[in-house]
Amino acid sequence: DIDQVQRLLSGNYIVALGFFADEDEAAAFHQVAEQNRDKVKFLVAYKAEWIKDFEVSEPAVLLLRSFDEPRLEFTGDISNQGEMGEFFAKYLVPMFGELTFENAGEYLGRNLPFVLLFVDKANMEVVDSIRNTLKPVAAEFRKEVSFVYLDNAKFGSHQDRLGLEGKTPALAIDDYTKNLHYPFRGPVGQLDVEEFVRSFV
Repeated sequence: DIDQVQRLLSGNYIVALGFFADEDEAAAFHQVAEQNRDKVKFLVAYKAEWIKDFEVSEPAVLLLRSFDEPRLEFTGDISNQGEMGEFFAKYLVPMFGELTFENAGEYLGRNLPFVLLFVDKANMEVVDSIRNTLKPVAAEFRKEVSFVYLDNAKFGSHQDRLGLEGKTPALAIDDYTKNLHYPFRGPVGQLDVEEFVRSFV
């Protein structure tokens, strides 16, 4: 019920909410839930009167998150498991989040090249400033690449493989699906990075 949903919407959360007429209509939703249960809390409701609180009508699938856009609605084929699965893979991770050992699998699940920003996490004020500068670029190319930042203290050894010099901030595109790397040589600013990413995609 709505109270159960509200209890889940606190702290850091990703909640998938499905509204359906019956179990048959929810088949694809259940299949996607099985694949993503360790990453997302899935709730399903049949002929729920409280659907009006979310201003949608059956069938509907919503993704509620504590980051970026807090509410997203799946607008594809409600019976297509593959299409719905791609929607979840795309939006389970932040638009420009930190890449860690723990969440690498979720980003790899998008099957998109990375735009990697190596930073010094000892100075988060600078890190947040750079991220805010580049967020419009991350938003523009969200369907083509995964924008992430990495702690150089943990992942700096990868800079050499990418043709970078070990400094921070440093940025490169890693098209790991083709084993291709593109180091960025200019200042890490919105217009320069935007031009760099556009030339790649």
